[in-house]
Amino acid sequence: MSDSPLSKPSPPPPPPRHPPDPPDESQRSPEASTSKSPGLHPDPSPESQKHLSWAQLLRQGNPSFETRVSSPILSRIHSATADRVSFSTEQAESWCQPWEKSLIGKFLGKPPPLDFVRRWVSRIWSTFGFQSALDLDKGFFVFRFDSIDSANRALTEGPWIFRGDVLRLMPWKPLFRPWEEMFTTSPVWIRLQSLPLEFWHHDSIVAIAQSFGKVLKVDDHSFSFE
Repeated sequence: MSDSPLSKPSPPPPPPRHPPDPPDESQRSPEASTSKSPGLHPDPSPESQKHLSWAQLLRQGNPSFETRVSSPILSRIHSATADRVSFSTEQAESWCQPWEKSLIGKFLGKPPPLDFVRRWVSRIWSTFGFQSALDLDKGFFVFRFDSIDSANRALTEGPWIFRGDVLRLMPWKPLFRPWEEMFTTSPVWIRLQSLPLEFWHHDSIVAIAQSFGKVLKVDDHSFSFE
């Protein structure tokens, strides 16, 4: 009797795969049916709330954040504050002193950048005791000098022209408010043509110049006859 290999029977084919049935909504737990997707505005945890700014809290629209202040609290705030703050005359005068050596300036056109103005006035006022320049609202500038005489020199020895635009100047004054100020005057030189020699006197020239406005300076060459 000869041995012969026995063939093994092939395994049965696997059953066909079907997609799983959708979950029964009635069998879902209440917790699962109300859960939110992690990407849709999750409720911030108390730990994350500790590091939020006021702006972030407002942007979240947190309903627990009360934005209105009750009338009793407003009344307490009003009673605890003053309508005005008063200073003594001595205090005001001492605070004004550092600015009395300053000029207020404004260009007729669009104001240049502050860095440009600083470099320009540092060059043209290099012998005038110029110290610093600041920019204010509405295109105004403040120019500080080492003395009132230095500021007056810059005021009277113009005009000062930057790239074709005239810089108008006036002495600094207390309570200067850029949003309320306007230049209504401008320093100009007046040349008196054909003035008789007998009127070449300081008093007569000042009297004539005063008919045009406030006299800032009289040219010294007017009395040298050169």
